[in-house]
Formats: sequence, structure tokens, C-alpha cells
Amino acid sequence: MIRDGPALMVAPLRAMAISPENIDYTFRNWAQTQLCTPDRFYRPRNVEEVAEIVHEAAQSDVRLKVVGAGLSYTDAPLSPPRGWLMSLEHMNRVLEVDKVNGRVRVQAGIRLGDLNELLAQHRLALEVLPAISEPSLAGALATASHGTGCDFGVLSTCVTSLQLVTPDAEVHEVDPDDADLFAAAVAGLGALGVVTEVTLAVVPAFLLEETRFAEPMDVALDALPRRLADHAHVRVVWFPYVTKVEVVCQDRTSTPPSRPLGFVRWLDDRLTAFHARRLVAWLTHVFPEHVPRLNRFARWLARGRRTRVGRSDHLLAYASPHRHEAMEYAIPAARAAEALRALRALVEGERIPVNGEVELRWARADAVWLSPAQGRDVCYVRAAANGQFVTEEYFPAFHRLMRDFDARPHLGCVHLFEPLELLDVMPRARAFDALRRRLDPTGLFANDFVTRLFGP
Repeated sequence: MIRDGPALMVAPLRAMAISPENIDYTFRNWAQTQLCTPDRFYRPRNVEEVAEIVHEAAQSDVRLKVVGAGLSYTDAPLSPPRGWLMSLEHMNRVLEVDKVNGRVRVQAGIRLGDLNELLAQHRLALEVLPAISEPSLAGALATASHGTGCDFGVLSTCVTSLQLVTPDAEVHEVDPDDADLFAAAVAGLGALGVVTEVTLAVVPAFLLEETRFAEPMDVALDALPRRLADHAHVRVVWFPYVTKVEVVCQDRTSTPPSRPLGFVRWLDDRLTAFHARRLVAWLTHVFPEHVPRLNRFARWLARGRRTRVGRSDHLLAYASPHRHEAMEYAIPAARAAEALRALRALVEGERIPVNGEVELRWARADAVWLSPAQGRDVCYVRAAANGQFVTEEYFPAFHRLMRDFDARPHLGCVHLFEPLELLDVMPRARAFDALRRRLDPTGLFANDFVTRLFGP
């Protein structure tokens, strides 16, 4: 809970000094699957303006949500009908760099890619990153975004303190001394208030050596325990109906960075990473009966063993793929191989025309209340798909199978848990909801997404 004592002081609230954007604004997420048209849209430039907007929304009895870069597949950031929407895109500065203690203070609207570049200028880095760098920091934290590595937590575990504007328009500095509030707010779904500034733990900049190769699935899965022990970061990618998986291993190195790609290699990588796979996805949507053959072609495009050395953030985050939908469930880490084999048997046994890859990544146990890794080491199983027919058949089957593995959902991705079911699936969800209701008794920061999870 919030400690006794005064909140941080901000300018006295007054008649609104910040006006909403005078535009007909419609927000759409990256996947083009969620949209909303708020009554008002704000882009504040500092915490004082955020507090004023929160105060005005509370006085006007409307709902207020904060949107980031729109990378979530869900309706988590959407404003309800007649609600207001706020973007922190103008609050994107690095405020303080403390190399001695390994800390940086930043505004929460900064994009992860911009943050990585600014850290690199100071020869610093985050030790783990989500797979893509387009999200805003606040958005990535809100849904407990993660990278991969058995010794690394979700991104929220890098937070050492944060600034939170609560529903009463007060500004609080929250740190681990506020044990419950901190554990809830570092991945708070935007349901506790507006995170405006964040202090992150950082490390000296480092290089990674990455090796990627293909091998038969059963060989790769039998080798998982050894590879997870031997390598800092591991990913496994499988295209359904393909006998081989792609394995990616990354470790810190003092080897000089690889030379820039030549034109032919750059063109090949670009075509493989985006355009060719986009074409394959379109063809599988049009010709679902040819999914096995087309998936094998997509796997062939990424053929060959490759080793490269580069800046950590350049290798931990990779290019955003074509638009698609995705479910991602976290299961106990020890059951990763069993789960992928079961998914292969399900997809191929029922001939489901899955036209997107399956990816395995890992995270260590944490104490973040709404993190899927809360209290246990996990493997994230991510299922991507394109097209309504595919998702309507594949996602329910994927959900049922993952439930047999004691799965918890990544709340930034599609999931099929029933309303209120997460109160029993996520160990600290009831505690989070109790705290949310105390901080926000009128539901200022609630929307349909929050109500489905926790009730009205």
C-alpha cells in the first residue's frame, strides 16, 4: 500500500491548462484488431499535465486509459465509449543517468528502441529486453513483457522505482519499500494509475554472440536442458508440419562485432525476415490446404547455420514480423519439451492449417503480481497465426492444450480464459484486484479488459 505521509507535490490543480487534441482521433493497435474513438484525446508533456487530466476525468465521471505504441493484441489500452484516451508519446526523455549505481531515470512514454540508443551513447544497456523494440516503456511494463533467458526475469524486474499518478490525481514515488504497491504497479495493466517516470537498473554495455541453426525437433528438445544451462539466452522456433526447429543461442562475448552485412546478405535477411514470410502467410490464408508445403518453404528461407556478434539490444530484439495474431502462455519451465511435442501431435493429428510459427522462450521466477512468471520459472509458448479461419480453429485448441500444462496467459496477447477465471489462475490476481479497488473505487482506469479480468 501507499506509505503514510504526503505525496509528491505538484502544481495546485486548477481549471484545465491542457486542452484535448482538437481532432477526430481513432486508435488502432498494430495488429489492426482493436480500435476505439475516445471523446477526448490528450498528449501531456509532464507529470503536472497528467495529474490535471486525471483530476478532470475524475470530476467528469468518465473513464480514462493510457495508450502506448499499440503493440498489444488485446483491448487493454482501449477507452470505453465516451471515455478519454491519453498518450505519453511526448514524455519520452532520459532524465538522469547514474553510471556509478547502474540506474537510469526516464519518462515512461519513451520507446524501447530510443531508450536502447540513448543507453548505448552512455555505454549502458538493459540486461534483458522484449523481442521487439517498438513498444513504449510504460506499455511494455504494463503487460510484463519479457525476453528470454533462464537467469533473467520479465522487463518489470529491471524497475527499481516508478512515479505513479493515482486516481485521486496525486503523484507518488513507488519503490520496493511499498512492497505490495510496487509488486502490483510494475506490471499494472494501466489499472492502478498513470506511470509517468521509471527508474531502471542497467549494466555496462555488452556484446552478444548469436548462433542459429536448424535441427530435428526431437534432437533439439532432448538437448534443451544442456543448452539452457550453457547459454544465457535461448529461443526455439517451429513451423508446424516442419520436421526441424530453429535454435537460437546467445552469450556475452569480447569478440569484435561482425562486419556489416553485404548487400546480398542484407537483402536475403530482409526478404526472409519480412517480405517472404508475409507472402507465405498470405498464400496459406488463401490456400489453407497447402499450409504444410508453404510452411516448409518458410523454414527453408531461414536455412543454414549463422553466427554473428553485435550489440546486445540489436540481437535481443529482432525485426517486427508482418501483422498477425498471437497467443502466448507461460508454463512451468521443466515442461517445455513435453508441451511442444504435444502441440505438434495436436496440430498434425487434427490437420489444423496453422500458418504461423511457434516460439519458446524462458524467464526466471519473479515476485511481480501479474507476471506469468510469478513464483515459478517458466517457458513462454507463443503461437502465431493469420486469418480468421485459422485463429478460430487453432487458438481454442492451443488454449485447451496449454491448460493441461498449468498455463498462465501473457496479458498483452490474445487469451481464451473465461471472465474472472484469472483470479484463480494467477496466484496474486485477487490481491491485485483488492489493491486496485482500494486505489480506484470509482473505476476511473477500468475498461472492458479490466472488467473481464477482475469484475466490475
